[in-house]
Amino acid sequence: MMLSAMALNEIYAIVFYIAALVCIVVGAYVFVINSSAKLNRFFWLISIALGIWAFSYSMISASDTYEAALAWNRVSSVGWGLVYSLLLHYFLILSDQEKYLATVFHHWLLYLPAFFVVYVFGINGDIATAEFELVKTSAGWANISEDSLFDLIFYGYYVLYSALCLLALMFWWRKSEDRKVRKTVLILIVSFAVSISIGGLTDVIFRSSMQEIRPQLGVIFAILPVFSVLYSVKKHGIMRPGNLFVDRMNGRVLSYEKRAGIYSIIATVMIVGSFVYLFADYLLVRSSISSVILLSFFLFSLGIYIGILPSLNLSEKAQDLQLGLAMAVLTPLLTLYLYRDEYNNVIWALPIVLMIITTVFHNKSILIAIFVSAVVFESILFFSDTTIYSELSRSDYNQRIVLYFVTAGLVNFISIIYRQRLIENERQTDIQRQISTISSSFINVNESTLNDKIDSILHQSGVYLNMDRACLFREEKNVSTINRTNFWCAQGYEYSSDDHISLDRGTIRWILSELKKSQYVYIENVDDLPETAKFERELLKSLKIKTFMAVSITKNDVLDGILCYESYEVNSSWKPRQKEALLIIANILSDAISKVEAETKIHHLAYYDALTGLPNRTSMKMLIEREIARSQKNTHNFGVLLYDLDEFKYINDSLGHDAGDVMIRSIASRLKSITGEKAMVCRFGGDEFLTIIPNIDSNESLMLIAKRSLDVFKEPVVLDHQSFFISASCGAAVYPQDGLDVETLVRSADLAMYKSKGIGKNIVTFCTEELKSKVDEKTRLINDLYKAIENNELVLYYQPQVDLMSGTITGFEALLRWMHPERGLLPPGIFIPLAEQTELIHSIGKWVIKEACRQNVEWQDMGYDPKVMAVNLSVEQFRNRRLTSMITEELAISRLAPEYLEIEITESIAISAPDYIASVLRQFKELGVSISIDDFGTEYSSLSRLKDLPIDNIKMAMEFVRGIGRSSRDEAIAASIINLAKSLGLKTIAEGVETEEQLKFLIDNDCELVQGFYFYRPMPAKDAKKLLERENSRVFNVELDTNK
Repeated sequence: MMLSAMALNEIYAIVFYIAALVCIVVGAYVFVINSSAKLNRFFWLISIALGIWAFSYSMISASDTYEAALAWNRVSSVGWGLVYSLLLHYFLILSDQEKYLATVFHHWLLYLPAFFVVYVFGINGDIATAEFELVKTSAGWANISEDSLFDLIFYGYYVLYSALCLLALMFWWRKSEDRKVRKTVLILIVSFAVSISIGGLTDVIFRSSMQEIRPQLGVIFAILPVFSVLYSVKKHGIMRPGNLFVDRMNGRVLSYEKRAGIYSIIATVMIVGSFVYLFADYLLVRSSISSVILLSFFLFSLGIYIGILPSLNLSEKAQDLQLGLAMAVLTPLLTLYLYRDEYNNVIWALPIVLMIITTVFHNKSILIAIFVSAVVFESILFFSDTTIYSELSRSDYNQRIVLYFVTAGLVNFISIIYRQRLIENERQTDIQRQISTISSSFINVNESTLNDKIDSILHQSGVYLNMDRACLFREEKNVSTINRTNFWCAQGYEYSSDDHISLDRGTIRWILSELKKSQYVYIENVDDLPETAKFERELLKSLKIKTFMAVSITKNDVLDGILCYESYEVNSSWKPRQKEALLIIANILSDAISKVEAETKIHHLAYYDALTGLPNRTSMKMLIEREIARSQKNTHNFGVLLYDLDEFKYINDSLGHDAGDVMIRSIASRLKSITGEKAMVCRFGGDEFLTIIPNIDSNESLMLIAKRSLDVFKEPVVLDHQSFFISASCGAAVYPQDGLDVETLVRSADLAMYKSKGIGKNIVTFCTEELKSKVDEKTRLINDLYKAIENNELVLYYQPQVDLMSGTITGFEALLRWMHPERGLLPPGIFIPLAEQTELIHSIGKWVIKEACRQNVEWQDMGYDPKVMAVNLSVEQFRNRRLTSMITEELAISRLAPEYLEIEITESIAISAPDYIASVLRQFKELGVSISIDDFGTEYSSLSRLKDLPIDNIKMAMEFVRGIGRSSRDEAIAASIINLAKSLGLKTIAEGVETEEQLKFLIDNDCELVQGFYFYRPMPAKDAKKLLERENSRVFNVELDTNK
């Protein structure tokens, strides 16, 4: 009903006004989401221009007089004059074509038509008056002037710039490959084309052809591109929002996010208030539409400005100041404008509401601005002619002014309490932040960074406590003093070089006692110290300290250090909460120190020898790598000396490992002292040391150092009150000729050291090419040996054993040979030691047992008389815990009866055999396998030991057999061995029989079995088979010389 009573011009005014508000709201939204972006700022300017255009048209429709309508027409030119230049600029930026605006001249050229239009139709009064011929219609004021030259210029500007905008958008659409972007651009093109087309029709063509004059509606359709941009922001993310809320709190009462929220609430209230006022005052009170729209737009604009204030690049203080000024202007303006009967009892209370709102701000200027504005305005009314407001008396004004004063005082009081409380909370938060920062900084603390981090703690906590100096004292074991390790001084203060660097425990007895009780001491004024703390009082006064604070640092409930803070003036700012913070800091520091000490200990265990304290093998590798890097940079050579103690095992075995440790420590200390500071001594192994000698000029200089270092072994080492002399073998290697890496260099020194060991004692040997070539040859042989079994390169040769009584073959000794693909047939003396070093001996030994058993069974299956097959076992094979089970398995697989297998062991294994080897021999015996001692006579055998071992045969060493006929001593030993075997019930096998004289001596001394070239050389299996065939056909006479 009310709407039907509205005049047509009022409807147009409302429509234009809403269009203006929509443009401004959308522009403000896009601006706020990313105020730092150029695109967003330009869109905000376009929205303002459209808003000015639409609002001016609203005021034109609502104007009552010609002059007012003319004035608002001139104002509107700012909007429709600037908007097309702004649009073109915006679309050039949006389509990434700013190259056309590279200079200031191009910018002036872009905006020149806009400035011309604004000047002609707005600024220049004479031209503007001539250009606008206004008549009042039912729809409001309309321009009926004929098109002038200036109008044609504007039309050209409008058409040209609109076309350029469309071209810029189409260029962007064509070059973009992103489907989402192309869709967004297409929406913009369509909406902009529709807007300018309909706008041109309504404002230019229809205006001249329609019989009834209507207002120009182009600005209404200009909203279409605005909504297109809003849709693109929401849907496709153009002008993507930045970070709306960045924490700029920095000790403020409100965070940025909360302040922005409060500004937004105030802005929303004002914007909603503008709408409420618009419809309530116009529809209900029926006030003048122009005055209602004007005040509503003022409130709306003020609300928008307050809403975007947090997004402007202004400090919080400047933002609050502008808010205060806005409120100060708003208060008297609204009071004056709305001071009518219907608002009389309400509007005067607005300042009170606004003053209460200021409680949440940290800036008194807002409160003061609102308070002063309200009081001054009421005072003016108090002293002015009050007949206008006859219903109010002077006492009413007095009461209101008093209420303003009371409200301001209460708000200020509440604000002070509120701020103090928030400041307290902020200080507590700051403490927690400090502790968190300190704690975080100590997460990755290590030995190299500990001092820096402690200094940082002293600095941060010293500043926080408002102290002049801070320091850390640390305990040391078995020392009566505590020593200052770290300190910090405020600017203008410093520690002198002798300023209590160390403190005797006796001078701080009272402090230590208090720290033991509560872990904390606070002395606000040293003059107040009790008499029991007289030493502390004298000490602190001598240092001119007025306030003192200390916190103990404990480790496993034992004092480890003291954290001290000192002030030259009495410091009364201490708060109880700071004690808790200090205790937490002390605990953090204690944990960090314990962690670093533990890591240092672990590092030392990992890289240093626990017995000598010297760098271990791991550290040695890093030291050599470092020297290699230095030598490559400085072209200097360095040497490596490797020492091995001779007969150290004898010391360990005879005196025990403790005595051996004493000797190792003594030798390490001597080597370290004689090689100098630049040399690096490392413990390489059990009784081996390695020394790195940097910057050597020649091999001769290294030899002098090596010989001098060997002098340390000439002095005896006292162990258990006895003097022991020990020698060492030394191998020398030089970088780079003996190796370019750690492994090669150390291996070269190791080769030279073993060469020294073979020569004698206290010898230095340099690594040579000959030594290295032997090692290379050895390495190649080892590599080939790994493939030997797989490639069937190992073969067995068989040497018969002859019974001297019957002249028959009683058995064979299986002798291993290696048919090397390049070097031919190799004897076991070349490759068996290599097999023992690499543990290939176990797989090779198993193959020998398997092949010997198989071959023996094969011959038996052919009908030949069974023979005993002898196989040698080395001491390394006895380390295999499955040796007995392996032999048992092979006997079962081959079907060989155990009595036809004989195991040969050396005399050295037999006489020094530990209980384990003796038990293995007994297991062999239980299987039925016979056992022989090989090379008998070369060691000092114990008869009791021989008696206890389950042996069947003694195999006389070849050197005694060869001495028969040449040495009476050898003959006597040979005869003794035969007699010894007989006395023990054992058989004797003479090995290496080559002459008839040797054979005759053995027969005369009743030797049972012989083996040697006199009868047979070692032969392959096929030749042994032929021999067995011949034996089956006749019996051999050992006295005949047919088989020589």
